[in-house]
Amino acid sequence: SEDLDQRADLYALAVVLFEMLSGQLPYDDDNPLVIMQKQRRDPVPRIQAKTRISSLLEKKLQCFFQKGLAKKPEDRFADVCEFDAALEDLQDCIDVIDLPS
Repeated sequence: SEDLDQRADLYALAVVLFEMLSGQLPYDDDNPLVIMQKQRRDPVPRIQAKTRISSLLEKKLQCFFQKGLAKKPEDRFADVCEFDAALEDLQDCIDVIDLPS
């Protein structure tokens, strides 16, 4: 078994952010074992944001979640500073057209 480090926490935070933005978990099922299999086997799902967003932001979100939800820990954000820099990059290109009421 591998040693856990902060990349596991950053993965969990990426899951929370994915759910906050899309209204759904990246991998979901009633059976926790199926969820674990999906996390290991299925590609990172495309995020479907709850609001209309610019195509640039959509692409950047997808890149963010590809890295944040990567299967291999070494492919994820290395530390919180890298994670934060990626979030700041997202913030720089936010162009929300229609906010939910």
